[in-house]
Amino acid sequence: MRISLRGKIAAGAVLAAIAIFAAIMALSGRGYKRRELSPDSADVQEALQVLRAIASKPDTALDYASADAKGMARSALGDAAGQMSRARAVEFKAEGTAWFGPYLRLGVTCPMAAGKPFERYFYLKREGGVLRLTGVER
Repeated sequence: MRISLRGKIAAGAVLAAIAIFAAIMALSGRGYKRRELSPDSADVQEALQVLRAIASKPDTALDYASADAKGMARSALGDAAGQMSRARAVEFKAEGTAWFGPYLRLGVTCPMAAGKPFERYFYLKREGGVLRLTGVER
């Protein structure tokens, strides 16, 4: 039985879709056990310190990035840092903040001078004893 080129392409597309779905599930926390954090925990305070540092100097955002953060993730981190630099503050958002396996998902809201606040979830992971940014989600 021979598989046509069209069949091979379809099979490859299905496998790629499964891999993407598995990655999304893992990052969304469904692949990891969720561990809640209190706002005054050391992890939350350290992550907020990182985010406030990049908000004050957005051109340093990639200095805080994980080696795992590639391409579009790095670009999104730079964009978010630029937005946060225009905000009046970087404030903790308890809803949705938790550890998911090795990833800390931290929600922040940044009130702007006018209009809606800038809100994002940042993903961080511990590397060499410090929290490093791996991505950002709306």
